[in-house]
Amino acid sequence: MSNDIKDKNLLLLVEKLRAAVNQPDDLAVQSLDGLMTGADVDVFLKRDEIRTQILQNLRTTGQLVFKDVADQCDCGEDLVMHVWRISMRDQYPPTPVMGDFCVSIPKETRAQNLVESILGKSGFRLDTKKKAIIDFQNGMQPISYRVSRGRDIPSFVKAGAAHCGFLGNDKLIEVQAEALLEGRDPVEMDIRQQFTVNAFRMCFAVPKDQTAIRSIADLEGKKILTSYTATAQQELARRGITPADIKYQAGDVEASCRVLGYDAIMDIVETGSSLRKAGMVTLGNPLYAGDMSLITVPEAQRPMSEGDKAIMERFMKRLTTAQKKLEAA
Repeated sequence: MSNDIKDKNLLLLVEKLRAAVNQPDDLAVQSLDGLMTGADVDVFLKRDEIRTQILQNLRTTGQLVFKDVADQCDCGEDLVMHVWRISMRDQYPPTPVMGDFCVSIPKETRAQNLVESILGKSGFRLDTKKKAIIDFQNGMQPISYRVSRGRDIPSFVKAGAAHCGFLGNDKLIEVQAEALLEGRDPVEMDIRQQFTVNAFRMCFAVPKDQTAIRSIADLEGKKILTSYTATAQQELARRGITPADIKYQAGDVEASCRVLGYDAIMDIVETGSSLRKAGMVTLGNPLYAGDMSLITVPEAQRPMSEGDKAIMERFMKRLTTAQKKLEAA
C-alpha cells in the first residue's frame, strides 16, 4: 500500500476495493453483476479491469479521477462511476460525483437538444466544459451532469450514478419493452415530470405505392425495419400479428426501407417531412406520443439526503415552469 495516501478513510476504501478485485465472487461483485443486462455486456466484461484500474489510480495518486480511469480503460466516465458506486456501495455514501447532485442527460443528439430546450426555458444552460447545469436567472448553485446513452440512464439512476435523469419517451418505452420480452422486471422508475417540445409520435409507416399494406393488421408476414425492435415486437404481438422479420437499423430508417428490401418501418415522427421525402405514409393512429421524461428511482429504494431533496424540489419547480411555457407555445 502506498504511503502517499494520508487519509485513513481513503486507505480503508482502497483496502475494501482491493478485496473486491481479489475476490470476484464476493457480495460487491454479485451486486454489480445483478445490474448488468444484455445491452451492457461490454461493461460486464470490463468490470474487473475498471475496478483494478480504480485501485491503481488510488494507490499511485491518492485520489480518484474518473476521467483518468475512463481513458485508461477505454470506456465512459459514467461506467467508471457505475463500477465504483456498486463496488463501494456499503462503504461509500450512495451519492454521485463525490457528493454533488447529479443529473443524467442522454448523449443522442435529438434527445440532448430537447433537454437543452427544456433547461433553457427553465433558466438553465449546459456548461459543457465544466459538465454543469448553470442557472443564468436566479443564481441557483450549479448542478453537475453526466452524458450517457439513453438506454443506460435508468440503470445509472438506479445504481446511484445520478439522482435523476432525462430520458426520451421513445427510449423509455424501448427499455421497458426489452425487459419484458427478455423475462426481466423493468427498472422501477418514478416519472417526475413529462415534457412536450416537438410532440413526437411513434408510428408504423410504408411506402405510398405499397398497396398491399393499408393497416397495421396487414403487417402479418411482412419485413419491418426499425430502431425500436422490442417496441415493434411488443406492439405487433399485442395485436396478434407475426411479422416475417424485424430488423434493427440505427438511423435513416425511412431511406433504408426500400434499399434493404423491407416492407415497412416503425419510427418516431415529428413534422413528417422525412417520411414525405422518402415517399412514405403512416399506418393507423400513433402508438405513443410525447417527448421527454425526468425520472428518479422510488424514494423507498434509494432515499435522498435532505440536502439533495431540497435541490431536487427546487430543480423540479423550475422545470414545471418550463413545461407551462411549452404548453402555452
